Amino acid sequence: MSIASRAVTGTPVACGLMRVLLAVGPAVGGMAQHVASLVRGLDRSRFDVSLAGPSEDPAARVAAEHSCAVHALGFAAPPWRSGIAALRLAGLVRRERIDLVHAHGYSAATAAAFARRMTPDAKLVCTLHSFMTSTTARPVAGWRARWLLRLIARRSHRIIMVSDSLRSQVAGIADDAPHKLLTIPNGVDLAGFRRPDAAWARRELGLCATGVVVGMVGRLAAQKGPLDFVRAAALVGATFPDVQFVLIGDGPLRADVEKLARELKFSDRLVLAGHRPDAGALAQAFDVAVVASVSEGSSLTAMEAMAWGKPVAATAVGGVLEVVLDGETGILVPPGDPRVLSAAVASLLADPERAAALGQAGRRRVERDFSLARMIERTEETYVDTIYRDLANG
Repeated sequence: MSIASRAVTGTPVACGLMRVLLAVGPAVGGMAQHVASLVRGLDRSRFDVSLAGPSEDPAARVAAEHSCAVHALGFAAPPWRSGIAALRLAGLVRRERIDLVHAHGYSAATAAAFARRMTPDAKLVCTLHSFMTSTTARPVAGWRARWLLRLIARRSHRIIMVSDSLRSQVAGIADDAPHKLLTIPNGVDLAGFRRPDAAWARRELGLCATGVVVGMVGRLAAQKGPLDFVRAAALVGATFPDVQFVLIGDGPLRADVEKLARELKFSDRLVLAGHRPDAGALAQAFDVAVVASVSEGSSLTAMEAMAWGKPVAATAVGGVLEVVLDGETGILVPPGDPRVLSAAVASLLADPERAAALGQAGRRRVERDFSLARMIERTEETYVDTIYRDLANG
């Protein structure tokens, strides 16, 4: 029997709802989806869930739609400028009698770590979703960054990582952290991936009704490698003239992506779909999914493509290595090399049978290791364990 299912006398599990506050810094992409999934999925018969963060963020909108209290609170960037946010967060925790704060991202985690001194009765769980460096190959540099990780580790009761790669980074910096660390991978709601409608997805993206599609979902920012995707797509397109290419996402590099596509005379082959909240559903239009990132804590977009049974050509960085298995569910290549990435995509296009087999293996892997139900279950267990074990030890 799991800790989450025990009725422990004197704990919130036995006495009533555990009041959980999700503290979220500016959240886009995978982190926003992760928090939104918690809002939707946490058991309301056991947890009273509220959210503190920017009111215009996607996670806050989902929280409001699901009748969760939303407290508008901005977390500073860079995260070490967190004093005012910490004071406001501490006041909120005391006023609402919060049992456990679950902070997501470095900005919110820093503010919550400072606030802990003012709210000693509330427990603190932090989830770190990404690396602090621009590439997963670089160690954390600079005294501020290292001090910040140590602060978060020292003040937290538990620290959840979305991949073992992230877990190793923090364990190597914060000496007192290892016993607090655990890995809970992101999860995909498989119920939404059982009735494919590729024709709908193609219409939504403005694609032809037939033909092969290569696509990527990702914010148009340097970390995600959108320029490498465009360069690789142009190389693939020279060999496969009938293939269509899609890039779903928006961000600061949008103008650079458009300029590069024009320079490569590739604009008419590339659909720039912009930000789409239904990007996971639209990925079913792809025949090959691409991840071109130079840094990834995990890769929810790869999981979603695999859930649709699509083969993935991805860069071998960070948590991607824990999602895409080279030669089993896709092909991994070094980051920052569009030619090698294009060769991986081309090999999948040239061998549809192999591509289909990799996609089917990817679907099985998501079902086994990356279901949303399992992510929610393990997060709930962490909440209860944080309260129960500390009370038992106290």
